[in-house]
Amino acid sequence: MNNRYFTAFDHVYRQHHKNQIRLWFFVLLVLMTVTLFLPWTQNIRATGTVTALKQEQRLQQINTIIGGRIEKWFIKEGDFVQKGDTLVQLSEINEAYLDPQLLERTAEQIAAKQNSISSYESKISTTYAQIDALQASLPREFFFRMKTFFMVRYGIIFQWEGKI
Repeated sequence: MNNRYFTAFDHVYRQHHKNQIRLWFFVLLVLMTVTLFLPWTQNIRATGTVTALKQEQRLQQINTIIGGRIEKWFIKEGDFVQKGDTLVQLSEINEAYLDPQLLERTAEQIAAKQNSISSYESKISTTYAQIDALQASLPREFFFRMKTFFMVRYGIIFQWEGKI
């Protein structure tokens, strides 16, 4: 039998054509293998808090009168501290608060306080001199009455250098 004249046999049985199912299966297998090695990213929605392991990376809220920024931590979490220990080093953010003449102004304030101390000391010595003058000029009875009056009224106890 000559197949050249009968083409229906070739159309029905397709013996001389290649099978496409093997090619599609092989392409699908290669694609699945490639997708196994692609990076996989998975997103999950959740609520919670995130903390950093290092204390320097954690946000810390410290309430101060003048704002600043923490420059250096001198302690770490879990350390025992004593009263007066330095915990952090703060730096100034707003330069308007920085006074370039701070040392001079502080020295002026110290000098003013020392002058006020010396003026109060001179007032005290003047008052003692007045008391001594009154003591010498007034009779003894009057002085005792005045002393008692002031002691009762103000709760002050006078120390006098001399005989009364």
